[in-house]
Amino acid sequence: MTVCPEGKDQAFLRDANSRGLRVRVTAAGAKSYVFERKFEAKTLRRTIGYVKDWSLEGARKEANRLRVMTDQKTDPREVDRKDAERKAQEKLAAEALAKEQVAQAVTVSDLWPRYMAEGKPKRRAAWKPRYVADLMKAASLGGEPKRRGQGTTKPGHLAALMQLPLVSMDQDVVREWYAYEAQTAPIQAARAVAMFSGFLGWCATKRDLRHLVNRDAARASELGDVLPGVNKRRDALEIDQLPAWFAGTDKL
Repeated sequence: MTVCPEGKDQAFLRDANSRGLRVRVTAAGAKSYVFERKFEAKTLRRTIGYVKDWSLEGARKEANRLRVMTDQKTDPREVDRKDAERKAQEKLAAEALAKEQVAQAVTVSDLWPRYMAEGKPKRRAAWKPRYVADLMKAASLGGEPKRRGQGTTKPGHLAALMQLPLVSMDQDVVREWYAYEAQTAPIQAARAVAMFSGFLGWCATKRDLRHLVNRDAARASELGDVLPGVNKRRDALEIDQLPAWFAGTDKL
């Protein structure tokens, strides 16, 4: 049989040397090897492949494999389903690993130039030049020739955080970093915490970065056990002191 009989959608030719192997011919002329047998009181039919892609010997081996499987009461369709699920899970795991590797590769220093360009508060046209200079100095890795005098510049207070992955920024990392910096310059270190908190807050507003950042890692309220307290000024005049103050100014 080389063609499908007229009036039929498909026809099958049995292989006399391999029990269960068939050649299926469709009305459109497509020819393929299939495996067919009774399984759990129903007809089980599995396509092996097109005749042009499979040798007869290869198709016989595959049909024998499927026959052994069904003899052992194993449904090839269930095996294929589980295999497809396993491959799908492996694909998802590989994609998750790839995303994690990409996330681990994004360091603070990679994003700092973008922050410098885009991170100004929305209510302002631009950062004040002095604050821009302070941000650049705090993030500097040092080692540059000094503009005046000899030697090289020292690393800024944020330098130790620059090479770390953004996803690694948490309160423990910031706490340990601050404790080290505060040993020699507590005021500057506390100001650097505020700068870094602004950076993390900015990252959290960006769709492509927010899944990588813990915006609370450098918030003062979360690090109250190590950051210095704010000393409120107590030299302001009370209302009931104003008459005496004005009386004193008359004598000057």
